Amino acid sequence: MKNAPKAVIYINFLAGQLLFDPRHIWSALIRARDSGKVSQAAFDQIHTDLDQMAIYLGHRDYMLRAAVKQLKLSLTTLADLIPEPWSLPSQHGYGVVGNAQIFAERDRALLAFDSALFEFRSYLELLATFIYRFLVGAGNPPISKVKHSSGDELEVVNKQGKLKTHNFLRHLCDELSCTEDWYVFLSKHRNFFTHNGAPNVAIEDLLVRPPDFEFLIMRTNIHKFEHADPSDYFRLSELQGVVDGVRTLAGAAEEKLVALLDG
Repeated sequence: MKNAPKAVIYINFLAGQLLFDPRHIWSALIRARDSGKVSQAAFDQIHTDLDQMAIYLGHRDYMLRAAVKQLKLSLTTLADLIPEPWSLPSQHGYGVVGNAQIFAERDRALLAFDSALFEFRSYLELLATFIYRFLVGAGNPPISKVKHSSGDELEVVNKQGKLKTHNFLRHLCDELSCTEDWYVFLSKHRNFFTHNGAPNVAIEDLLVRPPDFEFLIMRTNIHKFEHADPSDYFRLSELQGVVDGVRTLAGAAEEKLVALLDG
């Protein structure tokens, strides 16, 4: 058995602006309790159930931002290390670069990319669980199966009563009039790189001077992009769509819960 620490110094966490801010939800919940719309028992149960999860959401929010910031920093550093493309020796019709410094920065960028994928998904799973359990506690849960605007029937809760976060997030996007193409993009690539493969990185010369580059993430080491399956690679700039999508969904979900309590 481990001995308990004798002295501890805590690193404080003081949240500023959040993508989804439970503090606004708690304020609306207090108003709903005081007006009699929510019972004291329901009020207490929601806080007991979700107080800690609200803190987790705040931490994940900041970890997500840190991962995205580190990815952008690593890519900027890596781009600065790329020599003038016209000076590169060509092998089989494409340029090749590589030295110890470039390799080290490449690995940092791929690590930050992997971290960003993980944090996006972790944050969204927490967000979905928080929203669903809040709706249940407030007496307004979604039905177990919902009709998506695409025509799909989505099972939100299975027969064992377990939330299916993927379907619930699609339902939320649909209900809140948020596009979900970013979420489909995230799910597809995150599932592959987490469970089935590892990312490769290449550099796209945008053919402007001074040189400007785009970074490509590949499922396999592609040499002829004109013959490649489009699903086997994407430009890292496309991740901005995921950032925007998460921000839009989180903000719309917060407004929905506040409106539900204040309405």
